[in-house]
Amino acid sequence: MAVYLDHHATTPLDARVLDAMMPYLTDAYGNPSSQSHRWGWQAEAAVEHARERLAGTLAAVPDELVFTSGATESNNMLILGLLQKRARKGNHLITCTTEHRSVVDVAERWRTLGGAVTYLDVDSNGLIDPQHLAQACRQETVLISVMYANNEIGVVQPIDLLAEIAHERGIAFHCDGVQAYGKLSVDWSHVDMISLSAHKLYGPKGVGVAVIRRRPNVRIMAQQVGGGQENGRRAGTLNVAGIVGFAEAAELAFDEVGQESKRLGELRTRLWQGLKSIYPKAIINGHQSLRLPGNLNVSFMGIPSAKILLEAHDIALSAGSACSSGTGEPSHVIRALSSDPERAQCAIRFGLGRSTSETDINQTLERFSKLISKLT
Repeated sequence: MAVYLDHHATTPLDARVLDAMMPYLTDAYGNPSSQSHRWGWQAEAAVEHARERLAGTLAAVPDELVFTSGATESNNMLILGLLQKRARKGNHLITCTTEHRSVVDVAERWRTLGGAVTYLDVDSNGLIDPQHLAQACRQETVLISVMYANNEIGVVQPIDLLAEIAHERGIAFHCDGVQAYGKLSVDWSHVDMISLSAHKLYGPKGVGVAVIRRRPNVRIMAQQVGGGQENGRRAGTLNVAGIVGFAEAAELAFDEVGQESKRLGELRTRLWQGLKSIYPKAIINGHQSLRLPGNLNVSFMGIPSAKILLEAHDIALSAGSACSSGTGEPSHVIRALSSDPERAQCAIRFGLGRSTSETDINQTLERFSKLISKLT
């Protein structure tokens, strides 16, 4: 029997999202850049309507949104694009040790190009100390990049305060907002640049958004050229069906964000209490309350995560980020929380989502009770 603790990885597109996309995969299969026929006009109208709908959820105006292939591209485009644009002012980037690989690896790319990078450490709960950020800022700092909610441990950073520190010093502030968008009620108005991905809120894979605010006047150097689309900020033919699906999925998510957050938080608490009862040596990774409602990351001390995943292949679990799951390396996020290497080697991430029910929690606990008995 398979137990799907869900989250976006195992949940098919909502029928309403698929219905919204289908016309642009069939009859209205035009290129929005084609201005000489009605199929192109239809596609363009669909893209602009989706842009307006998404902008409304971000306290943004439509032309501040640039459509991409996902948050990895958005992070690359926004971080490198701004650093290159402001290179005459300074070359210093500040980010965090627990960022997604698509930020960490971009920071390392910037370093190889001659730029300067400061990585802020986190405390044992996964949180940045705002004072440490203020102390890290210097005259040549042009960008701070901190994710809103961590993709592995779910910890929510004090973004309002961090952005305020940046703006007081005339520094641009970028936020990887993927995990928080559509899952928390967030005021995005204080963030200069935002990266988003549709599939994290049950939209189609392979489509994302990069938000670039007009005020303050934030500009980037385009990373993908050759067509002039998106007002010259990102060239390439747009994924019309994906963009329409993104807007539909976002609307569905925000319609129920409050009640869904409450429901998932209660299920997560039940799951954690049950796991702790089964295995008292279990440790929760990240702050217990300042975290996404559907995230639970636990280290089963003394039991390597590889053994758990092998035995629990019928449950949707992971030992770290899906983007890094093929490396075989312990999570850099868990390593940042503690000097004990065992904690990272024994970490398991549980993702609860839209389709997760009380029955799923009960079945998971039953399954883990047997699994832990077998492995200890």
